[in-house]
Amino acid sequence: MNILDRSGNADATIAMSDANLTLTATQVRQNGLLTLTGTLTAARVLTIPAGKRQLIVRNLTTGGRGGLGNSDSPIGGFPA
Repeated sequence: MNILDRSGNADATIAMSDANLTLTATQVRQNGLLTLTGTLTAARVLTIPAGKRQLIVRNLTTGGRGGLGNSDSPIGGFPA
């Protein structure tokens, strides 16, 4: 898969520990779909670097509530 294909179509699975998470620019730039996994005991904040890029975030975490993106994030929130 070339870089262009990967940036739009690749799926990266990110295991969230029971804490807030800040994504890196590389994680966002190299993947079109991010799948969050892990067990949460409370709502957590997902920080996505600012930028003009479409990104799909699939929340497969269990336990607490869904996270919310911060003010630099293109998402307002996502359900658990």
